[in-house]
Amino acid sequence: MKEDFYKILSFCISSAIGCVNEPSIYGPLRLIEAMEKFIDFGIENGITTHTEMDVLSEYIVQNKTLCMVDEEEFTKSLKETAYILIDKQMKSNN
Repeated sequence: MKEDFYKILSFCISSAIGCVNEPSIYGPLRLIEAMEKFIDFGIENGITTHTEMDVLSEYIVQNKTLCMVDEEEFTKSLKETAYILIDKQMKSNN
């Protein structure tokens, strides 16, 4: 678990450094990729189950590369990701 934790932190800092000279859309892309990594971390370490997060994880995988071809659709997919997460949190609190 500790190694995975440091891998995620390393991804975040290397992405931050890399984004300095990249197009601005790469920032949100890196954040959504970090979210994907946190979901994997949660599943692998028993924080959540794949069943709970499969819709969200799959949605991220399917839509994260939209930033390369359609920034407007990518932005919409980020908002939809937030809605999916909120829905999951609401259901888990009930």
